[in-house]
Amino acid sequence: MLGDCVMEKFLLLKKGMTVEQCQKILGQQFELNQIRQEHFKADEASFPEGVRLFFNIHSHELYTLRFDAPFALSVGGVFLGSTKKEVKNIKGQADRIDPFPFPKTLPTTIWMYGKLGDWLRYDFEKERNGKCITIYI
Repeated sequence: MLGDCVMEKFLLLKKGMTVEQCQKILGQQFELNQIRQEHFKADEASFPEGVRLFFNIHSHELYTLRFDAPFALSVGGVFLGSTKKEVKNIKGQADRIDPFPFPKTLPTTIWMYGKLGDWLRYDFEKERNGKCITIYI
């Protein structure tokens, strides 16, 4: 299992930080991969801890952090693998609940807390009490 101290560094990152600021906090250099899709363009850095960082293609500022397994720390009080019921007990009713818009075959439900620009997003398996499989800041 990966060390918690390594994972904790990712939780120190904030939206708006530059690539250089993120590298300094993480204590490592990383390469950016270009993602250029019709509806999604970003420069992305992926880490074996289950974290992906998405940067604006022009300003190179961090705008989204994505947490997947094996990330083992809580994000906003929620752990990956938490059920919908557990998340509701911790966070209350989501401000917004949506089915995942694309691709249609992905069996996911999205719960969002907060407001645009300052939100937490939890993606769940579609089952009634499915587990949290991805977290976005």
